[in-house]
Amino acid sequence: MSAGATRARRTALRWRVMPAVLISLAAALALGVHVPRAAADAAPMTGSPASAAGPASPVTAYVANSGSGTVTPIATATNAAGPPITVGSNPWRIAITPDGKTAYVVNSGSDFVTPIATATNTAGPPITTGNGPFAIAITPDGKTAYVANGYWRTVTPIATATNIAGPPITVGSNPTHIAITPDGKTAYVVNSASGTVTPIATVTNTPGPPIQVGTNPDAIAITPDGKTAYVVNNDSGTVTPIATATNTPGPPIQVGREPFAIAITPDGKTAYVANGYSGTVTPIATATKTPGPPIQVGTNPDAIAITPDGKTAYVVNSASGTVTPIATATNTPRPPIPVGSSPEAIAITPATVTQGPAFTSGAADTAAFGAAFTFTVTATGDPAPRITRAGRLPSGVRFADTGGGTATISGTPRKAAAGVYPLTLTARNKNGTATQAFTLTVTRAPAIRKIRTIRARVGAPLRLTVRATGYPAPALAESGSLPGGLSFTDNGNGTAVIAGAPAADSGGRYPVTITAANTSGTGQRTRWTADRGSRHHPPGAGRGPPGRVPPRSTARTQTTYPRGSLSSDNGLLPLLPAFVASRPSR
Repeated sequence: MSAGATRARRTALRWRVMPAVLISLAAALALGVHVPRAAADAAPMTGSPASAAGPASPVTAYVANSGSGTVTPIATATNAAGPPITVGSNPWRIAITPDGKTAYVVNSGSDFVTPIATATNTAGPPITTGNGPFAIAITPDGKTAYVANGYWRTVTPIATATNIAGPPITVGSNPTHIAITPDGKTAYVVNSASGTVTPIATVTNTPGPPIQVGTNPDAIAITPDGKTAYVVNNDSGTVTPIATATNTPGPPIQVGREPFAIAITPDGKTAYVANGYSGTVTPIATATKTPGPPIQVGTNPDAIAITPDGKTAYVVNSASGTVTPIATATNTPRPPIPVGSSPEAIAITPATVTQGPAFTSGAADTAAFGAAFTFTVTATGDPAPRITRAGRLPSGVRFADTGGGTATISGTPRKAAAGVYPLTLTARNKNGTATQAFTLTVTRAPAIRKIRTIRARVGAPLRLTVRATGYPAPALAESGSLPGGLSFTDNGNGTAVIAGAPAADSGGRYPVTITAANTSGTGQRTRWTADRGSRHHPPGAGRGPPGRVPPRSTARTQTTYPRGSLSSDNGLLPLLPAFVASRPSR
């Protein structure tokens, strides 16, 4: 097809419904970098960097071939074209979701949109839109795709989660292109026959007052900072900059003949305009809005997209059936890449940085015996890693991978669950493995074990061991007077010793309180009152000097748990051994 014939065909299409514009790629919006929505926006959106970042995932350019009803994938690393993907009739625009997983193709001859799963390059069920869909753009959050219906003067919003179309939004005559601001708040719709641009508030899907631009506007692209929208005016041979803060158009910038598409580099410094009739691309320095020398490409260029790294601009040459890569550093064209018949649009997947796993949650947690708890383990990674654990868990506690790079350690520690439990956590995805040494500590309030009853003669050695449970090992303390010759010693390991030899003059009753305490709480001191003289042999009674125990007397120890004293708010159990000395009857 000659350039003249192509031009005639495009003129007819323009008055029928639409100009031959290129599509805009909304994928790049996620990074806040809005590469052109016109010819095909390069998806400059990248994943957020991770602590263990891997190489960037392969970047693919998708070219819509209007004449063959197909889409050709191109591996940008090698510029090799893959097998064509069959879509609808007259595919005219493409947009890729910010996560790069789905390419949406507008089929103007079929009145539907075809979703393509980029992982497998498989086309999904078509989504019905309005009459003559000619453009599409996707919000930065990836939740909504906006489709311009040229014949109906409307824009159809599509929920990407369900691929269900919403109520149409009325705009100007012959809408042919859409671009969305990096913040996702405004969609700008190019109305070719009206010579205007309609801003739509995406929160309410309400159109605002139209903005007057040049004659027969065909495409639009927005700078990464969102401050300026550049509109390509096909019949005027100009580009109109619009200040998005006020929606005020600025002086037009002269470019080549019949410009059809525009794309902006991820750094926002250069806008590339495809001039369909001239067979050239005009670079514009956005800082000064000054056009540079034209770059010669193929016949009838009408779509353009830029790679996420900004190094290459891909120009679709409709009449040549090729795509010309341009090295943006030198603005030098490279050998063309053959694609399908009458290519009309191009879109490039975002460069997703592969990310190995890394733990972001803490390396230790403490749980209380008998109390329910949950600790959430988190790890970053792309894709989200699977988390596993090695090591013994306390009774009543379990580990579960909850997906999305999270896991839980939860339950109610029971039975003998008290102490330290070392675990090894592992996060894995296809890009690597990360491990974390994790320590779970189960604390337990102290309790004092029952003490056996023993007998000892006055003057004979006595050793009574007091044992307490709990974690950490509780400290033991004694209050009250011990018989002469006996002493209390805390061993620092949850045990204590009352030892010595009862003195000859230590007859009587000696109530004492033993308290166990650890970090689970503080012990309550419980008073135990007892008569110092027993009803049989009170101190000072009987034969012999007061307070003295005859040489043949025996000393007896016994353990007493007063009713109501075995439990307390903090679970500390006081122990009250009472020492009683008595004399034998004559």
